[in-house]
Amino acid sequence: KGYTCLRDTALMRVVFGSGLVQQIDPKLPGGETLSTYRFSPDAKHLAVVSRKGTARPGDRKVSIASYRDRFMKVNEVPRHVSDDPLPDVELKVYLHQLNAPMLEDGEPTKVFEHKSSGPRDILTAVEWSPDSKRIAFGVFEQSSSQVRILTAEVAPEPKKGEKRQPAGTAKVVHRFLHTRGPTTPGMMQPRFLDDSRRLV
Repeated sequence: KGYTCLRDTALMRVVFGSGLVQQIDPKLPGGETLSTYRFSPDAKHLAVVSRKGTARPGDRKVSIASYRDRFMKVNEVPRHVSDDPLPDVELKVYLHQLNAPMLEDGEPTKVFEHKSSGPRDILTAVEWSPDSKRIAFGVFEQSSSQVRILTAEVAPEPKKGEKRQPAGTAKVVHRFLHTRGPTTPGMMQPRFLDDSRRLV
């Protein structure tokens, strides 16, 4: 029926055959920017990962020689090296209900927060269950070598006259230690089976 795209940090939705271009990203707390997003299969909810902080702080410059042209050139480029202090990076996962166009009455609910413990920390992409009721994602923490698989549930539809309750915080459903190659945790991706209950 249409498409979505990021314009800078604004999430835009365009519906084919309509002149309406709608900004649908939730308002995030100060300093946080939208990093990734995923729609629920029923398109009623949005899972958002936000980022706060920079990955490569400081103003260290190093000279790199380039032999691409006829004569060697030296370029100065920013670099982060192993003995530089670690940056303060926070990643958060929010669930957000998508309302009718032109209404801005929904607030995102934070379900998870992770403060970086090392340059190889990983937060996997968020995956929705087929029934659009829960999300799953994985987190690798370099400092402890701990891998956690987490799920969070969307708040149930309120009964008539009741207010919608916020989504619940993410809970750990599986945990294990990773002591092998440094890039392996980035290959993991928890996914729901068709029953929307079990994970692979």
